[in-house]
Amino acid sequence: MKTEDYTKNDGKPGIRYFLEKGDVIKAMVATPREASLGKSKYPSYSIKAIWSSKEIYVTLTCGQYKRLIGIGSLEGKKLVAVGYQGLAGKELIGLDVLE
Repeated sequence: MKTEDYTKNDGKPGIRYFLEKGDVIKAMVATPREASLGKSKYPSYSIKAIWSSKEIYVTLTCGQYKRLIGIGSLEGKKLVAVGYQGLAGKELIGLDVLE
């Protein structure tokens, strides 16, 4: 899991979590959330999950968000980050459900 320190709107420090290939998380909610942050015109996507025995909000890309919405209810399901080749040859991270 890749992490990034940032300052929240209330001035407190926070940590953003980004998926890396091979990460396994357990979804705690049925669907990921979409939110507008501050004055940005672009939405932010995240899902509440358990990773390494810790409750966190994992930041999602638009593609990851759309994939999870298409799966249906996610609550209690384990999700794994998988790598695949994008159009420009760059490795992208997607999500699959572990059965």
